[in-house]
This record gives sequence, C-alpha cells and structure tokens, in this order.
Amino acid sequence: MQTVEGYLNHNSTIETNAKGQKDSETFGTMRSTTPEIATNFLIMLDGMLQEEKLVNEASLASRITYFHARRAPRIDLFYYGSRVLQYCSTSYAAFVHAFTYVSRLTALFGVSFVNRYSVHRIFLACTMVASKFCDDDFESNSFYARVGGITCQEVNCLECQLLALLDFQMACKASEYDDAEMLLSDRSCRKKTLAHPVHHVAFKSRKI
Repeated sequence: MQTVEGYLNHNSTIETNAKGQKDSETFGTMRSTTPEIATNFLIMLDGMLQEEKLVNEASLASRITYFHARRAPRIDLFYYGSRVLQYCSTSYAAFVHAFTYVSRLTALFGVSFVNRYSVHRIFLACTMVASKFCDDDFESNSFYARVGGITCQEVNCLECQLLALLDFQMACKASEYDDAEMLLSDRSCRKKTLAHPVHHVAFKSRKI
C-alpha cells in the first residue's frame, strides 16, 4: 500500500518521449509537478465528498444526469485517478483546466453535485475534455472508456453533457487559471491526507 507522498515521488521522474526528448525539454519545468497537481485535484474532489455527508441520501440518489450512476462505484477515487494518470497523457495545464470545469459545475449546481454517485465520471469527463482542449497528444473516447470502466457511448454522452453545461467555454481566463493553479499547488491540502493510500500499479504498457 503506497502513500500519496510515495506516489508523487515515484511519478515525478523525468521520462523520455518517443522523439528522444525529455519531458522537461518538451513541456518545461511544470511537467515534473503534474502528478502532484493531479493528486491534489483528487484530494479536492475527496473533500467535496466529505461535504456530501451533510446532504440527504435520497437527494443524492435522485439526481439524474449522465454523471450520476445508479449505484455508487465501489472503486476508490484515488485508485481510479491513478489509472487515468498512468494510462492517459494528460498535461499539467489540462489538469488545471479540468479543475476549473469542476469549479464551474459546483457554482452552477452546488457542491453536492459532486458526490459518490458522480465523482468518478466527473473526474474522467473533465480530464478528457481538458486534455482535448490543451494537449496536442490525447487519447480517444474509446480509450478513456476502457480506462474509466464504462462504455464508449457513456463517455460520448458525458462529453456532450459537460460541453453543454459549460456552454462550450473550454478556455479559462488568466485569473481563473491562476486561482485554480494556486489551489492545486497548495501543499497544505496534500499534507492533510498524506496517509491516504494511492494504489499505483507499474503497468508495462499503456495498452489495456
């Protein structure tokens, strides 16, 4: 069982891409902090789940959107997030954008919109859409479906609904991006949950 701290240290090493360039040369110095940003993103989502305990169970289960599953997934959020981080080439900027999308959703529908019925799909959809917007190299919807454990049709529906809810405004204002980056870079939020286990599997290939 690996802690968040160990997971960050393991994933912060510089890897070589297909062109023989190091990530730091391709993406700049921010690339080395991508695992930390992604993990803090998951920690912030987990914090929202703690707030849902104050909401009536029937109210949570009655929400019907493409993001809300009929049953709460049993898979741990941090394990789920580590799969996305392991398999999908999501950049630092994409994770920051994804967090702003979650912030906009909670501004529209309240923090309880992110609950145990929806958090996994919200994370997957926001990360996927943000990667498509920010990154030159991104995975297909069918690939995200396999990583996320849902069908490609469901991923397509999640993408369409997210775009509609955000009024197709994928870009972030400079102030919005800076605020999100500051929150996700705050080491204090990570220190509060360093004991939370992150299940990291050293997959030999990104093919699944």
